[in-house]
Order: sequence, then structure tokens, then C-alpha cells
Amino acid sequence: MRVSFLSNTCAASQQLDIWLVEAGTYVGPLNRMDMKGKMVTFVAASGPGTVTVDCNGTGFAVMMVSTETIETVIDGFIFTNCHGDDVFGSSLNPPLPLGSGGAVVFAGAARGLIRNCVIRLNSAAVAGGGVLVYTTNVAAGTGPTLTNTTLERNSAMFGAAVSVSAGTLTLNDCRFQVLPLIVTTLV
Repeated sequence: MRVSFLSNTCAASQQLDIWLVEAGTYVGPLNRMDMKGKMVTFVAASGPGTVTVDCNGTGFAVMMVSTETIETVIDGFIFTNCHGDDVFGSSLNPPLPLGSGGAVVFAGAARGLIRNCVIRLNSAAVAGGGVLVYTTNVAAGTGPTLTNTTLERNSAMFGAAVSVSAGTLTLNDCRFQVLPLIVTTLV
């Protein structure tokens, strides 16, 4: 099926749906992917790096905050220009730490799999500029998983690329690139 807005597609999805997303850049809040506890797969149809979700400087790109399992998959996307804010996180139970969670947010009992993705140039005022994990999954291997994913030049006070504030996260073959350190000397 053709995808116009990612948020509408998430809402309309049934369990175990597989969506092939056409190459392009999806900009703004109608392209935020709230997985709503569903086991759904979103794949970049033309291969990794051909689908970009640009949050236009506000909010998250992917939110898994319910009962998503490892069968909830995002494959081959680029997530950029997302910013963790205090609006959506305060409505969760328990609420996210204020100013946390940039591009990808895992909370509650969510597991989920992010595969073959690039999480680039996202930010949060406090924690998890790239990825925030704030789950109830405390045993090793029971939390979300990032596989073959690159996290580059994300920013936050704590955990610029990834912040595991609660729960666990499995990383398989992931790459990290940090922002360059800029030192200014006042004369």
C-alpha cells in the first residue's frame, strides 16, 4: 500500500502488517510514528537510507510506549531533526523525564526493533537525543533492540546518542559518531 503520512498509516495498521515505504523525505508531525502497541513492520522499499523522517525540529519520530514486541520493526529509515520536548512525555504513565527523548522513544513494556537505520542530528534538552529507553523491561534481552544502526551527531546533556534511563537495550553492530568538541577561549 502507498504511504502518504506515516502517522495515519500507524493508526490504520493491523497486527502483523508490513508497510513498504516509498523513498523520500517525510516532514512534520503527520509523519511521527506512534506504533500504538502494534506488531507492525515499516521497511524502506528502496533499501536502507532512502526514507527520511524529518521532525522539523519538534517532537519524536518513533514512539513505542506500550506493548510493542520485537515484531514491531522499523527497517532502513533515517531519523533527523527531532527534538525531545515536554509535551508528549508528560502524558505517559509513568511520565518521561522532562526534556527527554529525541528521535526514538521506548517506554512502558515496549521492546521493538530498529534495524538498518540512521539516527542523525536529533536532540533533547536532558537525555536521549537519539534514543531514549525508559521501559519496565529490566532483565537482559527483554528490552528494545537496535541492530546495524548508526547514531551520529545527536545531542543531549546525558546520553546524546542513547540514554537508558530505565530498563535495558540490546545493541547489535551499531556505530556511534559524536559531535565534535568545541572549546572557546575568552580573552
